Amino acid sequence: MITSTIFIDGKYYYDIEKPTIQKVKKWWKLLNESINTDNYNFYIVGSFLHTNNPKDLDIVVVGKVDESLGLILKKGQEIGSDLYMYIDIFHKPCIKLNPYEDYILRCLGKRKETRTPKDYKMIKHYNEKRIISKGFTCYRFCNGEKLGENLYTDYPSKWKPKITTMNTEECLNKKLKYINKYTNIKDFINEY
Repeated sequence: MITSTIFIDGKYYYDIEKPTIQKVKKWWKLLNESINTDNYNFYIVGSFLHTNNPKDLDIVVVGKVDESLGLILKKGQEIGSDLYMYIDIFHKPCIKLNPYEDYILRCLGKRKETRTPKDYKMIKHYNEKRIISKGFTCYRFCNGEKLGENLYTDYPSKWKPKITTMNTEECLNKKLKYINKYTNIKDFINEY
């Protein structure tokens, strides 16, 4: 079932489908066949692990910020798109730091101002993302600092809190239940 079209830094990815266990396993195999991932840890987070209706696969990469990271982030996205699956892949300095949780709490009015230090940045391989799904368009402009080829900073602490048609209060409350739960992708692959 087609869920959306994704636009990332000037390129459209059409006919994106929901992720499946089989596609995740294939994605991981293809990523490791195409690029060396030995110096990084990969974690699955988000709705894929905790709901029956995930829209994407969220992958956190932990490891050194260098040229290899940019290649991994970009290649991970491209392989996902080749499999008609949206991969939200990004780097964080540590798996336990979750700046997105702070953003959700601010959206819900449970926190007045950010508690996320600026250095808890996320690093992505793009500076603009547009998601077109079910008639709605969601824009994400990171406006981040370019750190290198395919490496841009993103600070969730700077995101303006807002409830939208795609980010309803009910949806944000559900996300709070699983936002800090994660699984090492190698453990996930071995389990399935």
